[in-house]
Order: sequence, then C-alpha cells, then structure tokens
Amino acid sequence: MVAVSYCRSFSLLLVFLGLATALPSGAPPQACVSLVPGHGAVPIDPALRPPPYFIVSDLLMKNGSLVYEPDETYNISLISVLGATFRGFIVQARDVNGSVIGMMDTSGSNGQARLADCPDSNNSTVTHVNNYDKSSVSFQWTAPSGFDDIVELRYSVVIMFASYYVNLNAADFPVDCNITLTDVGTHPLIFRMPENCPRQECEYFVGLGVNPSDPTYLDVYLEGNAAGWIAIGFSLNKQMEDDDVLGCRVNSGAVTVVDTWNPSPRQAPNMLDATQDGLCVQSTSFINGRITCSFSRLINGTDISQDYDLDNLFYLLYGRRAADQGLRTSLGYHSASGGMTPSISPILYNPVNDSNTDGRCPVEVTSIESHNLIFGMPEGCLRADCEYYVGLSPNPSDPTYLDVYLEGNAAGWIAIGFSNNTQMEDDDVLGCRVNSSIVTVVDTWNPSPRRTANMLDATQDGLCVQSTSFTNGRITCRFSRTINITDVGQDYNLDDSYYLLFGRRAADQGVTTVLGYHSANGGMTPAISEQQYNPVVDNNANNRCPDQATAVGSHNLLFGMPQGCERSACEYYVGLSPNPSDPTYLDVYLEGNAAGWIAVGFSLNTQMENDDVLGCRVNSGAVTVVDTWNPSSRRAPNVLDATQDGLCVQSTSFTNNRITCRFSRTINITDVGQDYNLNSSYYLLFGRRAADQGVTTVLGYHSANGGMTPAISEQQYNPVVDNNANNRCPDQATAVGSHNLLFGMPQGCPTTALGYHTVNGGMTPAISEQQFNPVRDRNTGGCPPVPPTEDLVYTFQQGTQGSGYYFGARINRTNPLYLDMRLEASASGWVGVGFSVDNRMGVDDVLACQRDPNSNMVTAVDTWNPGPAREPNQIDPGQIDICPYTGSFENGRIICTFSRLINTGDTNNDLDLGMALFQLYGTSDSGGLSSLAQHGETPAVTAEAIVVTNATGAPTDDFPRRELTRVHGILMIVAWPLLVVSAIFFALWMKPALPNGEWFQIHRAFMIVSLFLTALGFIFIFVANAKNPGAPSPGLISFACGKSTGHFVIGIIVFFLQIMNPIIAIFRCKPTGSYRWIFNLIHGTAIGFLAEILALVNVGLGIALFESGCGGTNSFTLLWVYIVFVILLVIIQLVMTIVFTVMAFRAPPEKRAALGPTFLKYYFQRSAKSSFSPPQKDMEMTEKGKAASNDPPPKKKPSEDSPFRWGGFGVFIIITFVLVVVMAIMVAVI
Repeated sequence: MVAVSYCRSFSLLLVFLGLATALPSGAPPQACVSLVPGHGAVPIDPALRPPPYFIVSDLLMKNGSLVYEPDETYNISLISVLGATFRGFIVQARDVNGSVIGMMDTSGSNGQARLADCPDSNNSTVTHVNNYDKSSVSFQWTAPSGFDDIVELRYSVVIMFASYYVNLNAADFPVDCNITLTDVGTHPLIFRMPENCPRQECEYFVGLGVNPSDPTYLDVYLEGNAAGWIAIGFSLNKQMEDDDVLGCRVNSGAVTVVDTWNPSPRQAPNMLDATQDGLCVQSTSFINGRITCSFSRLINGTDISQDYDLDNLFYLLYGRRAADQGLRTSLGYHSASGGMTPSISPILYNPVNDSNTDGRCPVEVTSIESHNLIFGMPEGCLRADCEYYVGLSPNPSDPTYLDVYLEGNAAGWIAIGFSNNTQMEDDDVLGCRVNSSIVTVVDTWNPSPRRTANMLDATQDGLCVQSTSFTNGRITCRFSRTINITDVGQDYNLDDSYYLLFGRRAADQGVTTVLGYHSANGGMTPAISEQQYNPVVDNNANNRCPDQATAVGSHNLLFGMPQGCERSACEYYVGLSPNPSDPTYLDVYLEGNAAGWIAVGFSLNTQMENDDVLGCRVNSGAVTVVDTWNPSSRRAPNVLDATQDGLCVQSTSFTNNRITCRFSRTINITDVGQDYNLNSSYYLLFGRRAADQGVTTVLGYHSANGGMTPAISEQQYNPVVDNNANNRCPDQATAVGSHNLLFGMPQGCPTTALGYHTVNGGMTPAISEQQFNPVRDRNTGGCPPVPPTEDLVYTFQQGTQGSGYYFGARINRTNPLYLDMRLEASASGWVGVGFSVDNRMGVDDVLACQRDPNSNMVTAVDTWNPGPAREPNQIDPGQIDICPYTGSFENGRIICTFSRLINTGDTNNDLDLGMALFQLYGTSDSGGLSSLAQHGETPAVTAEAIVVTNATGAPTDDFPRRELTRVHGILMIVAWPLLVVSAIFFALWMKPALPNGEWFQIHRAFMIVSLFLTALGFIFIFVANAKNPGAPSPGLISFACGKSTGHFVIGIIVFFLQIMNPIIAIFRCKPTGSYRWIFNLIHGTAIGFLAEILALVNVGLGIALFESGCGGTNSFTLLWVYIVFVILLVIIQLVMTIVFTVMAFRAPPEKRAALGPTFLKYYFQRSAKSSFSPPQKDMEMTEKGKAASNDPPPKKKPSEDSPFRWGGFGVFIIITFVLVVVMAIMVAVI
C-alpha cells in the first residue's frame, strides 16, 4: 500500500463534450478551456435527471478520494448504462489550479479517440474521431512525475446537440464499483442451513464467487432470518478469533454492509475496519425479519491487519443474530441458536478458487401441476381434492435431477415407487413420512419378500428437499433426487421404464411413521400403474384434466330459476364455459335444491329424448358426477354412458338438501352413440329431482314441480361459443362505504332502514343544493401515494427537463385513474399546460404551477379557461381532483409535480384527459393566486390533437407539422376549387366560344397543373403526419380521431379518380367515332363529376378539421367562407344551365347539340335524328377531309352566344379567384 501525501492536490478533470452536429471529428481548441459546448442550450441538471454515464478507472479510492502514484499509467474509460449512448468527448488531466498535467495515450481506444489540438497541453487531451453513437471508450493516462497525490474525476457528457451534462464529479455518481455481480444462486460456493433447503426458505444462506467482470473482487450474497445481522467470516483456525468478517447489519430497518475484524479474545464484539474501502454494494433489504444483501469486496483487501487476502484457504464462519436472541445492530457475540449458527466449516475452502457446484441442489424446481407425468386418485380429481397426487419431471435447471411432488390425505406417509414388475418387491421408493407433525423426505428400498417394511438407503445422498408440510391430516412434499444411482443395490437409474407404485398410509389405518405395509383402503392405495413409464422422458399431459376451472359465477352461459335469482338463492342454477386452461373441455357448474339429482341436458329437439345429459346424483350423502344418455321413449330412466371417460371432477357437496358440483367434460365425443360433440347448437334441458318428489339416486323421470323443472330453453345455444353475460346481473356490488358519491344526515350518521320520515327539523327529506350525475360524479377523495422520484419516467414529454419549458406526463402506477405530471419553466408567475378540443384558447382545461409572489411557494392548481381569449382563468371549485406533490421556485425557475384524475366527470370545469386533445403550453411572469393572468408570447399549440395517455415514451419534437398542413391545405384549395372547377367550366360551357380546340388546351393545362398540385399536397401531408411521436396508433398516417380518418379515405379516392381520368383519355376514340359517347359518359360524367363532388366535400371537411381539430365546435370562419363559395358555384352553374338550355331550344335543331348543356347533347342529337352520330356539319367536314388535299381545314367561328359565355366566365372567375385567394390567406395565417 502506497502512503498518500497531502502536500499538493491535483485534479484529473475528464470532460466529455458531444459535438455531434457541428464538429463530427473532434472538439475545437476553445473547448480545452471552457469545458462547455457552444450549443446554446441549458445543461441537464443531474439532481433532477441522474446521468447514465460513469468514469471507470483503476485509480485507488481512499477515504472518498481517488489517489495516483507518480509516473504510473492508468486505464480510464467512459461507460454508459441502461442502454444510453453518447457521441463526442474530450478528456483532460488538470490540477486544482487548472493546469493540464499528464500524458494521454489513445492506442487502446479501437479507433474511437484521438489526441486533441489544445494550445496549452501537449498530448494531454483526448477527443472523439466521429459522431457515431457509442456506449464506451477507453484510453490511458500517465500521471506526472514527483509524488503520489489525491485526484478528482470530473466530466461533461453531450447526448445530442442540445442535450448534455456539464462538470460532473465522478465521486458523486459511483457505478457500484463498475462491476456486474454474480447472479444469485449461481455462485461456485454455496452453503445452506438447514442442508439442502431452497434459498428462500433457508435460515442461513451464503454464496461466494469471483466477480465475472472484475476478477479482483469477490462476490458475496447473504440471506437469512436474522433480527440484527448476518455474516460470513474467514478464519485461519476454528477458534473464531482474528477473523476477517463481512456482514450485513440492520439499524432502524436499514441494512448496511460492513467489513469487520473479529479480534481476540473470543466473544469480543467485532470492530469495523479502519476504512470501508474495497466494498461495492449491489442491493440490500430487510423484510419480515429477513435480511438479504449482495455485494463485492476486493480480494486483496484494503486495511492491513484487518483484511486477509481472500485468495487463500480459510475455515468459513457462518453467523447470524437470530430473532430469538434479541436485536443487535453490531456484529457481536451470538449463541448457537439450536446448533444452527454460529457454525464453522469442517474443512478449509479457498473462496476464490473452490467450488461445491457438483454437490449443489438445483436452483429451480418444476412448478406444481406443471410436471410431465401427473397421477391423481380418484381419477380426474383436482390436485387439492385428490386423495393421492404425484407429479414427476426432470429438473428444469439441472437435468441430472428428477423433481417429485407428493400430496394426499395420509396419517403416516405418502410415497411413489419404481418397480421392474407388479409384485411390489425390490423397488426404489421415494416417500415423505410424518413424525410428531414433522415431515421428512426419505429414499428407501422395498425388499423381498412383500409386506416387509421398507429400508432406508445406506445414505440419503442425492436428495434435495424444497418444501414439506403436514396440515389437517394432509401431507405435501416437494423434492428432487439424482436420476443416477447413489446407493448401489438400493437405487435404480430413474432414466428407464418402470411400473409406478402409488402408496400412502391412510388415516383409517392408524399412524405409521415408517414406510411399511398398507391395506388397499377401498382399492385406492396401494395401486400399480397398468403400464411402464420412464419418469424422465414420458409425458401424460395430453390425458390429464385441466389445471384450472372457470370461477363460479363467471361462466359465459348462466341460467337460474326463478329468473334473475342470486345463485345461492336459486332453485336451479347452471353455468357453462369452455375451460380457460384447456379449451378441449367444457366447464359445468350445477347448484340447486334437489333431493336426488340435478342435471343439464343437450338436445336436438324439445322432446326430451336422445339427449346427452350431465348430472350430479346423491347416494348416502355422497355426490357423484355422471355422464348419461336420455334414450327414447320419454320417461325412461337415463342410462350411464358405457365409460365415464372425459369427466374431470373439481368439487361436489350435498348440504341441507342442496347439491353443488363443479366438473369438466371433453367437448368431443368419448362414447359413440351416447355423447354429442358439445361444440354445436342444442336446446338446453334444465332438470332436478326436487325435494317434494322424494329421493331418487338415478337420473329418472321427474315432475314439473310447479313449472320450475324440467324446463327446456326457448332457443338453441352452443355451450362452447355462446354467451349471455350481457343479460346477467352483476356478480359483485360496490362495497358499502366505497361509493363515489356519499351523503349522510346528520353528517357521518349510519342508516339501518327506509321508513316514513318527517321533516325532522329540516333534516329529511332534503334536496341537494346542486345537481349530480350519479354515474360520473364523485365527492370522495383518494389521491394516490406520492410516486418515488426514481420511478417518475414520463411516457409523454414536451421539451426536456432543464430547458425553457418542459411538460411530462404518465399514467400513475398505483392508481391508473390518475395522470402524473411535471411542469417546469423559466418564469416567475406560473407555468401551465392546457388541454383543448381545438387549437385556440377558450373552453380549455388548464393545469398549472402557480407561484405566490409573497412566500415564493409553488402550488399546483386546476383551472378552467372559459373564453374569450385574454380573460383570466377560473380556479376549479374544491380542487379535489388534483393531487399536488412537490413545488419549488429557485433561480427564476418554477418546478412542480402533481397528479389529476384523468376523467373527473366535472364537465363544467374539466375535460377528459384520455381524449384526443390539443395541448397549449404557457408561462407568465405575473404572479398571484386568484387566477392565471394573461401571458405574453406563449402559449404554443400542438399541431394536432394528442391522446396523452397513449404516449409510449417518445419525446415530442419541433417538427413543423402544422406548417406542412397549411401548405397541404393551400395546394388543395388552389388545385380543386380554382383549377379543376375552372377546367370543368371550360369543358362544359366554352366549347362554342372556342370552337377550334382552344377550350381543350386550357382544360388539359388546368387539369395537369391540378394533378401536380394534388400530388404535392399529398406528399406534404404524409410527411407531416408520418413523423408524429404523439400519435395514438402506429402507421404512416396518424388518425387522431374518426373524422380525420374519413378525410384521409375520401382524399385517397379522389386522387385515384384524378389519376384514372387522363389514363382513360389516352384510349379515347375519335370525336367522330360511333362509340365516342361512351368515353364522354365515363370521362366527364361518371369520373369527372364524381371526383369533383367528393373533392369539394373533402376540402370542406379538411377546413373544418384544420380550424377546430377533432371534435371542436369553435372558429368556423374559413368554413363559412368556403360554404359561401360552394353555394355561389352551384348558383353560377344553375344559371348557366338554364340560360343555355333556353338558348339551345330557340336555335335550329341541327345547332342545339353544340349550344346546349353537355348532359342534353345526345337528346338534341336524337331530336335531330342523328342516332348518336356526330352533327351533320361535322360529318360533312369529315367527308371533305377524306378527299381534300393537304390544305388545313378552315377554322370554325365562335357561336353567336359567345359574349354570354365569356360574361358568365368572367363572373365565375372573379368570384372563384377572389374567394380562393381569401381562403388560402386564411389558411396561411390561422
């Protein structure tokens, strides 16, 4: 050990700066001096958010400080835990005066570090070489010459560009010695008391092993029942003096790990080592008088004459201060406590190198009812009801062991044997025997001849006992035995096939505590399996009864008589459901007043013949479950099925002439001709032998008994699939005194009856002073406990803690009806978050942290913003739904934590925070407690409605969703109300005015531009919504509420139609073709008009969504402008239609088709006897074209009504252009 000089104090300052965005290849020279990145953000406060980054080095810790030796080279690493990463760093060594010291070496950094370009330090600074995410980086530092001294480790970490820690002291953030401890139960050396006990049940348990991540440490795990302390000592002799002792002591419920020395003479209290250096504590607990502690200690030790080098041979001392010795919080003298402790190992062990793994019991055992081989008697019984039950399986953690579970009613013993024949001789028998209520597991041999008492094996090696009990004459024991032979001639290798022997000493045979001869006890036991089984390999799980049964009252189909009766009061009651653990079984529950039997039948008709009937019959007070067949003709007694296979009985009873039975039956047929497949529809038969009909123990004929039973269901039911739960009364009721609304008169009084009442001095009858909703309202409190600080991980976050504004929320872990929240900001008046159905202020639920300017106290308040804007908020009356936790005002920053009911039911002052709501973030420097005063530049409003209770942990960001949504809206308004409507106007009305195809060029140009704008609008809205971390559901587009789903679907349809129309136009026939009318009908009428109508509707829906969010009712100014536009558009179209229809009728017949509206074109053609052919003039032009030369055809003249058409277009374009421009501007500024 090197002596430490304190004449000087050097500081090793480690600074890690993430310059991931600006400087991806390393820190700049100025960072060598300032140690703070020039990112402009506020550093993270480690007190509020502990860093997941730690410094690991091989510098020694002494009295809380790190020391180094001159000219020594040390390994230094930056590591992260809990999955955290970092991007950039800079590392320096400085003394306390700020001078850089020492030399850095990056050769061992695997290319992750380089020497930085610092002006005042030559090769003394290390920084990163890239901005990739890293979880660790390592390098070396060589200390300066001179002398050893005290050092500090300080560092700063940047996670991302605007998120970083600054100037952390490594001593304030230890990483538990930067090591990973051995898993509990897997140490190489393990000792238990009593021997072979399961760890959780041991009086004393210790595990020792070298640390897997740092071999200079020894891991220690201690657990046991102790009132004061528990310890492990290392001794050179067996005298319990001059020993190195590691222990865990309790004081006021807190456990402390200590390194002590046991001095001479014996019985002197242990002394704490001069220092506690070299200890690394992982975890401790003290619950119900039981201590557990997990820690590591340096193998070499740190205190001379008080620590041994543990890499040597020692006698091990096992000690604890037992509960019956009184509480002692120092490691002092302790009595033997029944020989249990103190105890000294009989041989020497090296705790670093030795292992007793080969002799260790398995760390896990097969769970009860999960064994591969299970046998119960009587057959089909539930484990807890079986007279005899055994389970066998290979051990899940150590396949060299066989797990055994035995349970049954036995006065002396219960056992399982393995035999090569069925003679019950020369058998390997494992059993549990009782003596003075103590159960002992034994490995025995059943010799020849038969009826000779079993002999204990020469040794009991290979047995590992997990648990035993003997309660109310019932034995249970759970243990493991090695599969291979341990006692030659007395053990079989159990990995082979044997006849299984099931035995117990029943209560009526008297108590026998040795595994001796037993009578058959009614054929129950002893029993021998009919076939051989390999207990290691074989499995009978497919033939076993279900592990669980449907809870009484929870069946899918329930019927009671008389109707609506409570189960315990019903004359007849039946429940049917598929079994929850094995869906190949149907669970049945029958209960009713019956002297002989009760049953349920499944019939294909209502005749009560040829029916599959399951029943419970009584004989001498015992209830038997039977599977029967109701034959033809009616009134013939039921016949038992040929076999009773497929029945699993859970419980039966017959008390006060009331039968109850609970059982399962396979859904599929087991007896052909006597069973139905129950997964089908049947009329249900409800039957019982009533008490007034006399006792009948067979399922025979029964009278109607007042119409009660037998009864037949009015409709068919499938007992596997159907459910009538919606029609049933609740199984439970609110506990008395636990209702949400409670009123008493006088206050707090009890009430015992409802009778006639007078006014009684004005007390009753009385009327509440206000209205209440008995379903939603509440007047009872019930705040959840204050969540521990380390448990507050918010699943929804706006901003980051320590930034200008932060809001975090998550559902309370104790009471999911509450929402935990944290608010913080740089403000001197208040900081708040509002929840709104729209994106404007008014009619908002606002939660805030409010500062009292006189006392600086910060209080969480629940308020309501009634509107109009700029009015002060109103404080909710009572504040019963908000639960304040913490509040502070320091350095000009308000911080508070609180919870509030998600749905208070107060619709006048609160919103349901589980809905999709816009969030308003606001702060103010105006103080006062009467209301939330007006604020300046804030609030900020989320781009869309968010379900805060659905958030999964992704923080919100500054992605410009609303701006992109604005662009989408402007593009769609220009594309459809302006361009597409104008293009359709030219196609409908401007052909006669532009007869040489000019109308078509304009029409096509407008449609192409509109298609481009529509596609661009789709891209913007997809990008805006695809990056939504607050979306309640995954996917490309976030559906914050149902309305936005409709807008999305209609938009997809319109876009599809818009793309299809030009594709169809490519294949159109010539204007003179005889089938041209089909193209005109599809292109113009079917697709064109349909797309335009849907588009106009969808634009209106989009405007409504944009203005007021999902479900909002305020601020529809833009929507009204749009509605006026649509109305004017319809009026213009109607006027044009009427005017040009009249003008067409006044024109000669041959000109009507060209002048009239498009939808009358073919009517006019037929009137002119054109037979859907082009007009005669066009035909003549066509014929001339065939014979003409290359001269271009003469141009057509505009129609005589062209001025009217251009006038109509002028009115249309002025109105359309003005209103579209107005709407686009409104979208841009809202």
